[in-house]
Amino acid sequence: MLANGGLAALFAALHLMSKQRSDWSLPFLGAIASAAADTWATEIGMLSAHPPRSLRTGRPVPPGTSGAVSLLGLLGMVAGASFVALLAPRGTPRLPIAVAGCLGALADSLLGATLQARYSCSICQRSLEQPAHPPCPGPAQRVSGFPGVTNDAVNALATLVGAALASRLGHWTRRMSASRGS
Repeated sequence: MLANGGLAALFAALHLMSKQRSDWSLPFLGAIASAAADTWATEIGMLSAHPPRSLRTGRPVPPGTSGAVSLLGLLGMVAGASFVALLAPRGTPRLPIAVAGCLGALADSLLGATLQARYSCSICQRSLEQPAHPPCPGPAQRVSGFPGVTNDAVNALATLVGAALASRLGHWTRRMSASRGS
């Protein structure tokens, strides 16, 4: 929960303490949109009749595999990010929030495919995200990714991407709107 919501909670606290409250609403909403897009992509993608494909290899992989996407999951991603954007306060640029949420979720998949540590159980050969498989004795072997780069680390980085992009895109959108009005 901290990996998905910790950064958003920090931005919410900064928003409450800041005199310029609008400065923190965009990164807050971008982080939430990114986490929602990732969650919706995973949950809706699991319902797909077609297996997701690894972003690293392009090959079909089991549903729920980090770093994999499906068409249904991508549609879920857009729906999750758009839902958060639609709930944004009046006057908040919504499109940058939805775009940032989608890009944050895609960053999650890309980081999961490339940096996240993956392990294989030395007993049953099952693919794992943790270095141990409690039903089997003995450690699992790391087969890809970097030690310590867990799914939580990937989620935290992805929400940071969503927050940063929402902030930049939102401020750019506001500047463009202001320049058209003058």
